[in-house]
Amino acid sequence: MASIPPEVQNEITRLKNEVHAKEETLNQLKLKTKAFVDNMRGELATEKKKVTDLEEQLKHSKEVAGNATQAQPLTELEALKKEVAMVTHRENELKAKAKSFADNMKAQLQAEKDKSQKLEQVVQEKTAALALAQTTIASSNASHDLLSLDDPLPSNKEELAALQIQLQAAKEQLGAMNEHLRAAEAMADQRAQDALKAQTELESLRCSSEQQLERLRTEINELKSKEESLVSSLCQQKSSQGSAEVAFAEEHSHLQEAIAKNQEMMHQLQQYKIENEHLQKQLQDKDFQLEQLESYRQKAEENEEKVKEMAGKLSSLQSQLQTKSEEAVKSCVKCDEMKIELTEISALYEKVNIGRSQSDIQLAEAQTALNSLQSVQQNYTTTKERLDEVSKQNMELNEKIFQKESEVNNLKSDVQKLTSEVSALQDQVNASRSDSSSRRQQSESLQAEKQSVEEALCEIQRKHSELQKKNQELLASIESTNKDNNEKRQKAKALVISLTNEKQTLSEARSELQKEVDRLRMELNQRNVENERRLKQLNDENNQKIAQSTSNLQSLSEEIATLKQTITIVQESEKNQQRAKELANAKREVEDSNKKRLAAKAETQKLAVELETVQKCLNHLSENANTNCAASIRKMTQLQERVSEALHVLEKRAAASANGKKSQSASSNQDDIEVEDLREPETASARDRPTSPTQGAKKAEESIAQVNQRLTLLVEVAEKLCDMAIEQNEVNLKDVVIDKVTQMFTQCFSEKLRGAYAKVDEVADSLLDSNQSNNNKKPGVKS
Repeated sequence: MASIPPEVQNEITRLKNEVHAKEETLNQLKLKTKAFVDNMRGELATEKKKVTDLEEQLKHSKEVAGNATQAQPLTELEALKKEVAMVTHRENELKAKAKSFADNMKAQLQAEKDKSQKLEQVVQEKTAALALAQTTIASSNASHDLLSLDDPLPSNKEELAALQIQLQAAKEQLGAMNEHLRAAEAMADQRAQDALKAQTELESLRCSSEQQLERLRTEINELKSKEESLVSSLCQQKSSQGSAEVAFAEEHSHLQEAIAKNQEMMHQLQQYKIENEHLQKQLQDKDFQLEQLESYRQKAEENEEKVKEMAGKLSSLQSQLQTKSEEAVKSCVKCDEMKIELTEISALYEKVNIGRSQSDIQLAEAQTALNSLQSVQQNYTTTKERLDEVSKQNMELNEKIFQKESEVNNLKSDVQKLTSEVSALQDQVNASRSDSSSRRQQSESLQAEKQSVEEALCEIQRKHSELQKKNQELLASIESTNKDNNEKRQKAKALVISLTNEKQTLSEARSELQKEVDRLRMELNQRNVENERRLKQLNDENNQKIAQSTSNLQSLSEEIATLKQTITIVQESEKNQQRAKELANAKREVEDSNKKRLAAKAETQKLAVELETVQKCLNHLSENANTNCAASIRKMTQLQERVSEALHVLEKRAAASANGKKSQSASSNQDDIEVEDLREPETASARDRPTSPTQGAKKAEESIAQVNQRLTLLVEVAEKLCDMAIEQNEVNLKDVVIDKVTQMFTQCFSEKLRGAYAKVDEVADSLLDSNQSNNNKKPGVKS
């Protein structure tokens, strides 16, 4: 039997080591793919969590939009957009990494396949070379036996043939094992490709669902922002309307105040008119007595003309107030129109709320679509779990295959041991052939060894049959796993088809929702444009009305200020006209400086002369007052005598009747009181004589007024006594007439003196003030 050369044996061991190394690399690749799949699953789980978080945020935003309490801030929207952008970027990176990893794996698998094919070719070449070497060895051994031995050994040939059969069986077993490895690699490639396809499909579905969710979120956020803008515009409009109403109320209150002030001014003017009329009557009564004071009357007439001018101005202001009140009424009408427009806007807002409810309904439909997408995701998760189970089963099958491969390796080691034993037997046969003499002697021992070898061959055949059975069982298990994998692949394909159909239905529903959302968006845009146009119109009208009201208020305030100024001027003009004119003349004189000093001196001289004349007038008036007082005293004495006579007459008749006594006692008491009172002013006038002209005039006026009061009392008492006497027909009517004439004369004389003294006092005060001002200004000019 031919022995295997050491080079061939080394090559076989090298090829076996390479096979083991490839198996280890395959296991490592499987572990790497498993880790990559686990990582992808973890990342998908994180992405699902993010999607669920975003959906919860969407639900929360929907609840907030339904309650209309507050809207999402722009910062949160920007943060969400950034997160979505980051997620998409990470997904793209992961997709790129997965694609690059899959390409690398495919390239490595292709390289390993090429290497395995090359090694298989090398093994085939080596086996062919071994077959040729064995044939040459067999031919050389046969020729040597024919030459050296007389009778050949068929038993050794049969042993060699059996050994060659065993070698061929071992080679076939190695080829079957290589084919099994190829099939396992092809299965792993197919499974990796199927897993990549499923991952790509799932990623595409997830991306499409996320895009739909993002579109829905953006549309919902746009609708919410538009609703918020509408609400804010309506609030601004309401606030502007409230401010306009407040301004109108303020303007109305100002107008009412101005009207009240005007009414007060009119009342004051009426009072001034009444007073002026009263003064005019008094002046008309006293014109024939006060011919020397015509200048004062002319000034009073000028004041009356100014008052008339002011009355004309007030009438014009009243007409302006009436026009302003009419404008206020018009503004009230415009405010009513604005209220009507506000009611219309509120109706539009209600329509917008109805549209928002419709949009909420559509959002609910979109939520149902999202729920359907969630159901699809649940189906996807179930399919993914099934795929996980399938992958687990595949892992179990791979573990079984590894166990079977370990058993095959053990069997290979047994075969190697047997081949080593066969080589040892061949060596022994060669040794027996070389030693023919010893072989003949030891034929019996060889027969025994032959029997032992036959037993060993029987054992080898039995082991070979067992190995064949095990190989058949492995093939059956592999076929069953292949069938299961095919069924699972068909199920996965069916699920993928159902998912694609659901995806199409969801895309159609999404397109319909997109159309409805576009329609609602167009309607909202139209409504927003209309609302903005109306808001602009209302704002313009409000601004115009506010400008008009402000201008009216300014004009009214200016007119009120002018009225106040005019009233103050009217009030002060009557008191300060003379002083203002004299002060103006004095100012003009001071401004003329040195040129007008002589004129000022002349004027002062004239004023001194006038003062002397005034003093003379005062002395004359005081003398007249004294004479009048003396005359009044005489009259009072005369009246006293007449009253005493009347009282005596009445006392004589007191005995006749009790009523007469009572009247006489009452009249006597009154006459006594009056006589005592009438004597008091004489003593007062005698005691209090004037020291200066002005003070003397004032005191004379006071004494005259007191005398007049007393005289009026006496006249009343005398009239009563005269009436009583007339009733008794014992009184002289001549005395009664004289008393009445004297009473009238004293009244007229006292009023005349009072007015004259008052005017003289005013003239004296004005002259003293002018002299003082001139004296104060002259040293300033000299300096």
